[in-house]
Amino acid sequence: MYRRSMQSSSLEFPAHQPSRRRMGMTWCSLLFAGAVSFSGAAPAAEAEPADTSLQAITVRIDNDFFAGRDRGYSNGVEVGFVSQTVDSFQDARLPSSYRLLNRVTGWLQPQGYTDYNMTVSVSHGIFTPTDWEEEALIEDDRPYAGALIFEANYNGRNDNTMRATGISLGIVGPSAQAEELQRAVHSLLGSDRFRGWDNQLSDEVVFRLHSHWLHRYQLRRAKTGNQT
Repeated sequence: MYRRSMQSSSLEFPAHQPSRRRMGMTWCSLLFAGAVSFSGAAPAAEAEPADTSLQAITVRIDNDFFAGRDRGYSNGVEVGFVSQTVDSFQDARLPSSYRLLNRVTGWLQPQGYTDYNMTVSVSHGIFTPTDWEEEALIEDDRPYAGALIFEANYNGRNDNTMRATGISLGIVGPSAQAEELQRAVHSLLGSDRFRGWDNQLSDEVVFRLHSHWLHRYQLRRAKTGNQT
Protein backbone atom coordinates (compact mmCIF):
# COMPACT_ATOMS: atom_id res chain seq x y z
CA MET A 1 0.00 0.00 0.00
CA TYR A 2 2.84 2.35 0.79
CA ARG A 3 4.45 1.67 -2.56
CA ARG A 4 1.35 2.46 -4.56
CA SER A 5 0.74 5.66 -2.63
CA MET A 6 4.35 6.77 -2.97
CA GLN A 7 4.46 6.08 -6.70
CA SER A 8 1.20 7.91 -7.25
CA SER A 9 2.50 10.85 -5.26
CA SER A 10 5.71 11.04 -7.26
CA LEU A 11 3.75 11.21 -10.53
CA GLU A 12 1.00 13.60 -9.48
CA PHE A 13 2.69 15.90 -6.99
CA PRO A 14 4.49 18.26 -9.42
CA ALA A 15 1.28 19.01 -11.34
CA HIS A 16 -0.71 19.81 -8.18
CA GLN A 17 1.97 21.23 -5.93
CA PRO A 18 0.89 24.93 -5.99
CA SER A 19 -2.75 24.23 -5.12
CA ARG A 20 -1.81 21.67 -2.49
CA ARG A 21 0.53 24.11 -0.81
CA ARG A 22 -2.17 26.75 -0.65
CA MET A 23 -4.62 24.19 0.70
CA GLY A 24 -2.01 22.99 3.18
CA MET A 25 -1.46 26.48 4.54
CA THR A 26 -5.22 26.77 5.00
CA TRP A 27 -5.37 23.41 6.83
CA CYS A 28 -2.52 24.36 9.17
CA SER A 29 -3.86 27.83 9.87
CA LEU A 30 -7.41 26.68 10.58
CA LEU A 31 -6.46 23.76 12.81
CA PHE A 32 -3.90 25.62 14.91
CA ALA A 33 -6.06 28.73 15.18
CA GLY A 34 -9.01 26.56 16.13
CA ALA A 35 -7.05 24.80 18.85
CA VAL A 36 -5.84 28.06 20.33
CA SER A 37 -9.37 29.48 20.32
CA PHE A 38 -10.48 26.53 22.45
CA SER A 39 -8.66 28.08 25.40
CA GLY A 40 -10.87 31.18 25.27
CA ALA A 41 -13.82 31.82 27.53
CA ALA A 42 -17.38 32.42 26.38
CA PRO A 43 -18.48 35.76 24.87
CA ALA A 44 -19.00 38.57 27.34
CA ALA A 45 -22.73 38.72 26.58
CA GLU A 46 -23.21 35.20 27.96
CA ALA A 47 -23.41 34.89 31.75
CA GLU A 48 -20.63 32.60 32.98
CA PRO A 49 -19.25 31.65 36.38
CA ALA A 50 -15.97 33.34 37.16
CA ASP A 51 -13.92 30.13 36.95
CA THR A 52 -13.63 29.24 33.25
CA SER A 53 -9.87 28.74 33.19
CA LEU A 54 -8.19 25.62 31.87
CA GLN A 55 -6.49 23.27 34.25
CA ALA A 56 -3.37 23.03 32.08
CA ILE A 57 -1.82 23.77 28.71
CA THR A 58 0.68 21.19 27.47
CA VAL A 59 3.39 21.57 24.82
CA ARG A 60 5.46 18.68 23.50
CA ILE A 61 8.37 18.99 21.06
CA ASP A 62 10.24 16.03 19.53
CA ASN A 63 13.17 16.49 17.18
CA ASP A 64 16.04 14.33 15.96
CA PHE A 65 18.33 17.27 16.78
CA PHE A 66 18.05 16.39 20.49
CA ALA A 67 18.83 12.69 20.02
CA GLY A 68 21.39 13.08 17.25
CA ARG A 69 19.66 10.48 15.05
CA ASP A 70 16.42 10.17 13.11
CA ARG A 71 15.05 6.59 13.03
CA GLY A 72 12.24 7.64 10.69
CA TYR A 73 10.65 10.19 13.04
CA SER A 74 12.21 13.57 12.35
CA ASN A 75 10.04 16.01 14.26
CA GLY A 76 6.84 16.28 16.26
CA VAL A 77 4.97 19.14 17.91
CA GLU A 78 1.82 18.90 20.02
CA VAL A 79 -0.15 21.63 21.79
CA GLY A 80 -2.86 20.44 24.17
CA PHE A 81 -5.48 22.02 26.42
CA VAL A 82 -6.75 20.19 29.54
CA SER A 83 -10.02 21.22 31.15
CA GLN A 84 -10.74 21.34 34.85
CA THR A 85 -12.95 18.70 36.49
CA VAL A 86 -16.64 19.45 35.93
CA ASP A 87 -20.05 17.86 36.52
CA SER A 88 -20.87 17.25 32.83
CA PHE A 89 -19.55 17.98 29.36
CA GLN A 90 -22.05 20.84 29.07
CA ASP A 91 -21.00 22.36 32.40
CA ALA A 92 -21.05 26.17 32.27
CA ARG A 93 -17.52 26.25 33.70
CA LEU A 94 -16.21 24.90 30.39
CA PRO A 95 -15.39 27.49 27.71
CA SER A 96 -18.16 27.90 25.14
CA SER A 97 -15.92 26.44 22.42
CA TYR A 98 -15.65 23.18 24.39
CA ARG A 99 -19.40 22.99 24.87
CA LEU A 100 -20.00 23.63 21.17
CA LEU A 101 -17.71 20.73 20.26
CA ASN A 102 -19.35 18.53 22.88
CA ARG A 103 -22.77 18.95 21.30
CA VAL A 104 -21.39 17.16 18.23
CA THR A 105 -19.49 14.42 20.09
CA GLY A 106 -22.15 13.48 22.64
CA TRP A 107 -22.30 9.93 21.25
CA LEU A 108 -18.65 9.46 22.21
CA GLN A 109 -18.64 10.85 25.74
CA PRO A 110 -18.71 8.68 28.91
CA GLN A 111 -21.99 8.89 30.84
CA GLY A 112 -23.09 8.00 34.36
CA TYR A 113 -20.01 9.23 36.25
CA THR A 114 -19.61 11.86 38.95
CA ASP A 115 -16.57 13.74 37.60
CA TYR A 116 -15.61 14.63 34.05
CA ASN A 117 -12.84 16.40 32.20
CA MET A 118 -11.65 16.66 28.60
CA THR A 119 -8.59 17.48 26.54
CA VAL A 120 -8.14 18.81 23.02
CA SER A 121 -4.88 18.93 21.08
CA VAL A 122 -3.33 19.61 17.70
CA SER A 123 -0.21 17.69 16.69
CA HIS A 124 2.11 17.73 13.70
CA GLY A 125 4.58 14.99 12.77
CA ILE A 126 7.31 14.61 10.14
CA PHE A 127 8.48 11.16 8.99
CA THR A 128 11.43 10.46 6.70
CA PRO A 129 13.48 7.47 5.46
CA THR A 130 17.00 6.71 6.63
CA ASP A 131 18.70 7.79 3.39
CA TRP A 132 18.00 11.52 3.38
CA GLU A 133 20.26 12.19 0.35
CA GLU A 134 18.40 9.92 -2.11
CA GLU A 135 16.09 11.89 -4.41
CA ALA A 136 14.49 8.84 -6.07
CA LEU A 137 11.70 6.75 -4.56
CA ILE A 138 12.92 4.40 -1.79
CA GLU A 139 10.61 1.39 -1.74
CA ASP A 140 12.08 -0.56 1.19
CA ASP A 141 12.13 2.18 3.86
CA ARG A 142 9.72 4.46 5.66
CA PRO A 143 8.14 6.90 3.16
CA TYR A 144 8.33 10.66 3.41
CA ALA A 145 5.15 11.85 5.13
CA GLY A 146 3.66 14.64 7.20
CA ALA A 147 0.66 14.37 9.53
CA LEU A 148 -1.54 17.10 11.01
CA ILE A 149 -3.99 15.75 13.60
CA PHE A 150 -6.74 17.22 15.81
CA GLU A 151 -7.71 15.13 18.84
CA ALA A 152 -10.44 15.33 21.49
CA ASN A 153 -10.46 13.07 24.57
CA TYR A 154 -13.12 12.61 27.26
CA ASN A 155 -12.74 11.17 30.76
CA GLY A 156 -15.46 10.11 33.22
CA ARG A 157 -14.57 9.07 36.78
CA ASN A 158 -16.14 7.62 39.90
CA ASP A 159 -14.29 6.67 43.08
CA ASN A 160 -12.55 3.61 41.61
CA THR A 161 -13.65 3.56 37.96
CA MET A 162 -12.66 5.59 34.93
CA ARG A 163 -13.67 5.50 31.28
CA ALA A 164 -11.69 7.37 28.62
CA THR A 165 -12.84 7.89 25.03
CA GLY A 166 -11.49 9.95 22.17
CA ILE A 167 -11.41 10.78 18.49
CA SER A 168 -8.52 11.83 16.26
CA LEU A 169 -9.07 13.43 12.85
CA GLY A 170 -6.52 14.86 10.46
CA ILE A 171 -4.66 14.65 7.19
CA VAL A 172 -1.50 12.91 5.97
CA GLY A 173 0.26 14.25 2.89
CA PRO A 174 1.55 17.49 1.33
CA SER A 175 -1.27 19.52 2.89
CA ALA A 176 0.29 18.88 6.31
CA GLN A 177 3.20 21.11 5.18
CA ALA A 178 5.87 18.77 6.56
CA GLU A 179 8.37 19.54 3.79
CA GLU A 180 8.11 23.29 4.29
CA LEU A 181 8.34 23.04 8.07
CA GLN A 182 11.36 20.73 7.98
CA ARG A 183 13.20 22.99 5.54
CA ALA A 184 12.55 25.99 7.76
CA VAL A 185 13.79 24.20 10.89
CA HIS A 186 16.86 22.75 9.16
CA SER A 187 17.69 26.15 7.72
CA LEU A 188 17.47 27.66 11.20
CA LEU A 189 19.68 24.94 12.71
CA GLY A 190 22.09 24.76 9.77
CA SER A 191 21.23 21.10 9.12
CA ASP A 192 21.30 19.23 5.81
CA ARG A 193 18.27 19.31 3.52
CA PHE A 194 16.32 16.08 2.93
CA ARG A 195 16.08 15.57 -0.82
CA GLY A 196 13.29 13.06 -1.43
CA TRP A 197 10.16 15.02 -0.55
CA ASP A 198 8.81 14.75 -4.11
CA ASN A 199 8.04 11.11 -3.20
CA GLN A 200 6.02 11.78 -0.07
CA LEU A 201 2.65 10.11 0.52
CA SER A 202 -0.28 11.81 -1.20
CA ASP A 203 -3.09 13.49 0.73
CA GLU A 204 -5.35 11.19 2.74
CA VAL A 205 -7.79 11.89 5.56
CA VAL A 206 -7.10 9.78 8.67
CA PHE A 207 -9.13 9.17 11.83
CA ARG A 208 -9.07 7.03 14.96
CA LEU A 209 -11.57 6.21 17.71
CA HIS A 210 -10.59 4.79 21.08
CA SER A 211 -12.25 3.74 24.34
CA HIS A 212 -10.66 2.54 27.58
CA TRP A 213 -12.19 1.34 30.84
CA LEU A 214 -10.14 1.24 34.04
CA HIS A 215 -10.95 0.04 37.54
CA ARG A 216 -8.84 0.44 40.66
CA TYR A 217 -8.77 -2.51 43.05
CA GLN A 218 -7.69 -2.06 46.65
CA LEU A 219 -5.69 -4.93 48.10
CA ARG A 220 -6.35 -5.74 51.72
CA ARG A 221 -3.34 -5.77 53.99
CA ALA A 222 -2.65 -8.98 55.86
CA LYS A 223 -3.27 -8.72 59.59
CA THR A 224 -0.16 -8.82 61.76
CA GLY A 225 0.44 -9.51 65.44
CA ASN A 226 -0.72 -12.23 67.81
CA GLN A 227 -4.38 -13.00 68.04
CA THR A 228 -5.90 -14.28 71.28
